[in-house]
Amino acid sequence: ISDCKKPTPICINGLSVELMPTGMVEVWASSFEAGDSHDNCTEYPNLTILVERLSEITPGQEVPGTNASDVIIFTCDDRPPVTQTPFVEVAVWVCDEAGNCDYCITEVWVQANIGPCGSTMSTELMAHLVTESSEGIQEVEVSLTDQSGMNNMQVSNETGWTNFGMVPGEGAYTVTPHKDILPLNGVSTYDLLLIQKHLLGVKSINSPYKLIAADANNSCSVTISDIIEIRKMILSPGLNFTNNTSWRFVDANYAFPEPAKPCLFPEITNLQSIMGDEVVAQFIGVKIGDVSGDALPNSLLGGESRSSVGTLSFSIADQDLKAGDTYEVAIKSRDFANIQGYQYTMDFNTDVVEFVDVVTNWSDLSASNFGRAKVSEGILTTSWNSSTGVTLSDDELLYTVIFRAKASRKLSEVLTVNSRVTRAEAYDQNEELLEVKFRFDGGITTGGAFALYQNEPNPFRDITVIGFNLPASTRATLTVYDMAGKVLHEVSGDYSKGYNAIHLNRADIRGNGMLYYSLETTTDKATRRMILID
Repeated sequence: ISDCKKPTPICINGLSVELMPTGMVEVWASSFEAGDSHDNCTEYPNLTILVERLSEITPGQEVPGTNASDVIIFTCDDRPPVTQTPFVEVAVWVCDEAGNCDYCITEVWVQANIGPCGSTMSTELMAHLVTESSEGIQEVEVSLTDQSGMNNMQVSNETGWTNFGMVPGEGAYTVTPHKDILPLNGVSTYDLLLIQKHLLGVKSINSPYKLIAADANNSCSVTISDIIEIRKMILSPGLNFTNNTSWRFVDANYAFPEPAKPCLFPEITNLQSIMGDEVVAQFIGVKIGDVSGDALPNSLLGGESRSSVGTLSFSIADQDLKAGDTYEVAIKSRDFANIQGYQYTMDFNTDVVEFVDVVTNWSDLSASNFGRAKVSEGILTTSWNSSTGVTLSDDELLYTVIFRAKASRKLSEVLTVNSRVTRAEAYDQNEELLEVKFRFDGGITTGGAFALYQNEPNPFRDITVIGFNLPASTRATLTVYDMAGKVLHEVSGDYSKGYNAIHLNRADIRGNGMLYYSLETTTDKATRRMILID
């Protein structure tokens, strides 16, 4: 009678070992066996247990190889990231007294935390993303790729930090940041003014990061094409840069060889053989189009707030509209003294008038200074700038808007100026901010009625902006709730007269799909819908 049945080996499920200060460690084969291996004829104490690396076994092998032993030695060469995988696989052989053998497989994680191999075993790896003025940049998707191609993506917090946790030391890693949302954040006609002055040599842009911001079309040079690109976006919010992303990131340790011509700069950080308790990959973020540095990089800075030093008025003759008639509304200069630029939204009631056309009369204006993308919604946007202060006499005709009346109403009750889409503001010879107002026959209207605007973008995935207009400075509360009426998020604050905006982050709202948002003050309330997608 012969015993031809193999034993049943049972391994411990994974083992971690620490290298000694000599850079090696010996581990007994029995340390890998669970103590439950068994055989039909041989008692457990009489079983032979050996161990060898799985890589040394050939397919179909039925007995231990020549390197199998009752002890195995691990060295610095067995620890990650020197190895291609984080574990070393070993075969644990169990043989009976008749010479029948079989093996089970387990994994060993070889660590060197006390530094016998020239470095600590693991390092805490982080990334920090800030603007040129050292403000943290939120909502940046930062990817960490190791030498095997494995990817770990984290999103930066309000202070611009992201943490990948502990990673094996001495590895090769690539850190790549990315943010491509809210392209008009911080972008206005004021930036066009600065770019134009730079091109004409009136006032040079002397920061390589601001030059990157000015290069909107990503051509490695600042040209008139960048002004055209940015103006199109100002006049038609919702567009994206055609050959660029909303944000670009530069390795903070990079020194521009030609600061006046920043091009082909490193937008990733490669880390080799990282050592120490922690390593930080640092980046300088650039908001494309924002040469003036007005962008809000994080929610800690609050909503948009602007203070003005004066007013730029546009004169309009008031008139009674009669349904069915066509009217040419002349927009004329008023208090136009040393003005370097302006932008605003002309808002008109589509229930009362229908937009027909806009015709330029001032030689410095053309069709490219107007945005018609939303005229069906009662919105005409405009943007103009000059490299020097321009002065016009009162009542000089600038442009004419042609409307067809659908109902009888007074023009001043139909037409307003506000920041519903393109923010209403102007700039004097000192580049100081001015308010923009319409003056109807001597009376002033600012479009200052209470208004809650549609969020932009909508639908949104990460961040959206909700704009609103207040007739006077007051406390207001924005509430977001689902279709069942459950409150998902609420923001309260004291807001100034005129246009204000609140940035909402996806992380602030516990819900998705169709949502509602309402703005309420002591005297007014309005509600709109928005869509949040995952």
